[in-house]
Amino acid sequence: MLRMTVECEEAGITVFMPIPAFNPTKNVGVPEPEFYSDRFVYHIERDAYVCPGGNELKLLRNSYRGKEQCWDGLYGTKFCRSCSFRCMCTRNKRGRRMFRPEYQDTVDRLRVRVSCSDGRAKLSLRREIAEHPFGTIKRAFNQGYLLLKGLRKVRGEVGLTMLAYNMRRTINIFGVGALMGLIKA
Repeated sequence: MLRMTVECEEAGITVFMPIPAFNPTKNVGVPEPEFYSDRFVYHIERDAYVCPGGNELKLLRNSYRGKEQCWDGLYGTKFCRSCSFRCMCTRNKRGRRMFRPEYQDTVDRLRVRVSCSDGRAKLSLRREIAEHPFGTIKRAFNQGYLLLKGLRKVRGEVGLTMLAYNMRRTINIFGVGALMGLIKA
């Protein structure tokens, strides 16, 4: 989903969508809230994080994961061993580590766009438009669960359901007579 957002930005399309819940920098093992990952500031020009204690966490390595060719950056510093805040920041024997996914810049820009009042209004409008078909399909077509198993069969079932929804919606908008006139033409 984030890859499509990047492609839209490259094509000059401004995207407004809910921010993914995925948090690559979980605060597991961080004793004090003052040292949670959202308190670390990322500097694009230096490609480094700065911790609340003032130390700079530089890129240690990139790692490849998954089928979608995502690259994660692992950031750390050797100064954690002598830092006076270490017991409040991490329990990791190697010091504090930060992960930065490939699309984190896109998520940050999206977060800024959605946080303003105009962005919240557009996101609310998007929910109204995009959620309607799924609610109708689930309730009116009784499609709470898929009946088939396997990707090929599920694609067929979902495709037929979407076709039925689109036909029903077209009949509701144009009417049977106008639709038959369009088909004959």
